[in-house]
Amino acid sequence: MYIKHDLADVQEAFHIFDITKGNYSGAPDLPASLIQKIATKTKKLDQSAVKIIDTNEYKAMLKSIQKNMGELSQRQFIDTVFALGKMHKKSDALLDKTSFFHYFIGDILKEVNKRVDNLTDSLEIAYLVKGLSNLNKKISADPILTQYENQVRENLLTHLNTRHELTARFDPYSVSKTLRYLLAYNDTSDAAIEVYKSFALLLT
Repeated sequence: MYIKHDLADVQEAFHIFDITKGNYSGAPDLPASLIQKIATKTKKLDQSAVKIIDTNEYKAMLKSIQKNMGELSQRQFIDTVFALGKMHKKSDALLDKTSFFHYFIGDILKEVNKRVDNLTDSLEIAYLVKGLSNLNKKISADPILTQYENQVRENLLTHLNTRHELTARFDPYSVSKTLRYLLAYNDTSDAAIEVYKSFALLLT
């Protein structure tokens, strides 16, 4: 979904969502695109993220995404995970501590699991794992979310170790982000070591 390049401010994004949400029958593309805009275009996001996250409007957008997450295209979904990582990386918002946010992130991780086998582009993987890396503190603090993330990582490593033609196409940026993700979760499994070896060959 196209959203004009520059929004005046976060309130304009909230206003667009409020006046148009009834026209899309719960389609998640609009709130997903707006959150991506907020995450990538807000100046000094680290300082303003908490105030944005703890608004009713932001929570409403997350709920709209959650209801029909599976309808997002692969690119929209990955860009949304990346945006959520930027929004919540350093936040200590009240929303982050709610059961709603717990279930929302759980649903994100379960949706990632459904899509892993369809990842065919190194940059897609890079943006996806960058988002997950930025959500590390939120995920690692919760045993259930940690379990979901473990499954994501296990399936991603299996995917990379069986799709050698995909791994061979990784550019330095994608290698860097994937390595940071695996190291953020201290992964020293046999499957991770195989991926490390594959990336080492690319960098020599």
